[in-house]
Amino acid sequence: SGLKSAATWSRVETLQICRECCGGQGFLAKNRIGTYKTDCDVDVTFEGDNTVLMQQVAKYLLDQASSRKEIPLPKRSPRDKDFLSPDHLLALFEYREWQLTSAISKDMKEKGQDGYDANLDKVVRLGWAYTERMCLELFSQKVNSADHRIQPVLATLMKIFALSRIEKDLGTFVVVGTLGSKCAEGVREQLISHCNGLVDAEDGSILLQVCDAFGLPDHVLHAPIAFNWSKL
Repeated sequence: SGLKSAATWSRVETLQICRECCGGQGFLAKNRIGTYKTDCDVDVTFEGDNTVLMQQVAKYLLDQASSRKEIPLPKRSPRDKDFLSPDHLLALFEYREWQLTSAISKDMKEKGQDGYDANLDKVVRLGWAYTERMCLELFSQKVNSADHRIQPVLATLMKIFALSRIEKDLGTFVVVGTLGSKCAEGVREQLISHCNGLVDAEDGSILLQVCDAFGLPDHVLHAPIAFNWSKL
């Protein structure tokens, strides 16, 4: 449920960003960005509304809340050298998930169903917290088991994923105490730095190499903007 919601919401957001970044070419029908976005919009509701599915994930976590152990507070500045270690990043995500679970569970014990209904915004955020923590955990495992030649690139992509998720939900990370209110700039700096690191001036764009690794055939990329559209 969480993966379906996260994947389809993220896909719609990504296509919207792509369309805006491409300017007028993004609107051009033969470039197909609009077509893909239209096709993906329905997935947010199709086969289960995403918000309802995230509530389903949260409900499972809340049912297990009484058996979960308290998680210690991880607290480092984004400028600390160990901030981006896989263990510390995972600890941040685990603590956010535990804190949201504990806060909602406490209200439900005091107010019953009214406590749940009063926290529906937190309920959806809890669904996101669990899904993102699970994705980060699996990502870290794949990095560790990957061929050593591609581990550095995968590790950078993992850090970009983690930092982008932290930035997107920065308010929650600040509220639960894992980040200070002055850390927002540091998170953004780290994110931009790692994105820039994917472009190697000597060997060309690592990003293009990552895209080529998917092996997409030309007929899938059948759109002027996918090639040198100015000469078509």
